[in-house]
Amino acid sequence: MTAPVIQVRDLRVRYSRNGSADTDVLRNVSFCVSEGETLVVLGPNGSGKSTLLHAITGELDGLVSGEIHLIGRTALSEPRHRRARAVAMVYQDPSRGTAAHLTLREHCDLTVAMAGRGRVTWERVASRLESLGTSLNPRDLAGELSGGQRQLFTLLLAVLSAPRILLLDEPTSALDARHAALVLDVIREFSGPRTATIMVTHDLMEASQIGQALLVLNARGEVQTLLEEEAKASLNEAALRSLLAEASASAWTRRLGEELSEGGLSR
Repeated sequence: MTAPVIQVRDLRVRYSRNGSADTDVLRNVSFCVSEGETLVVLGPNGSGKSTLLHAITGELDGLVSGEIHLIGRTALSEPRHRRARAVAMVYQDPSRGTAAHLTLREHCDLTVAMAGRGRVTWERVASRLESLGTSLNPRDLAGELSGGQRQLFTLLLAVLSAPRILLLDEPTSALDARHAALVLDVIREFSGPRTATIMVTHDLMEASQIGQALLVLNARGEVQTLLEEEAKASLNEAALRSLLAEASASAWTRRLGEELSEGGLSR
């Protein structure tokens, strides 16, 4: 049995509202991602999918309770920069992760300062781009690239730096079909004997084709469904659509019950 790289137990995330931390975004979320495994996360809008990734990276310190273990270490007590030694994050917005005013080569040169992760040279990026059947100019500014080009470059910077953990927040949602396919190729090839990936997506086709495990969050930020490799492999798009519908419906049903029990609805 492969060793766990990411372990989350009873994770709860609260956001402040009107000066009081009283809004639960995630409730009692537990799962494990083992070496070489990709966990796909689905859920309706507002279910806390992106919040889950931010909690792992340490962007929500002070709002998080429960347990997060990364490569056997307790992560909640570690600052964000310490977690970044093992964790790379790629966001939905292609403009995040790169500086618009820097050239692609300059971005590669800056990776020398990334403690705990490997240096990424332009030559390595160019070689990987060539293997994907595309190319970029190292003198181009990141801000001059198309959204798809910029996201592909950002992902390659993350993957080639050799993180143990790769977190992806809907990385293809803003891309054209060609660049989305290239990004997915890179994600598939990242998995190895020492790595773990969590990918949030809203695309049911992607969810059916990527990863070994599936986590579905409902609109209350709870785990609705958690499937391991064999069960996930049997799902098609229609089955995934049904799981999402159940996640939305069950959450609203519970919310209605709470309002009724509290007398929150007028008669």
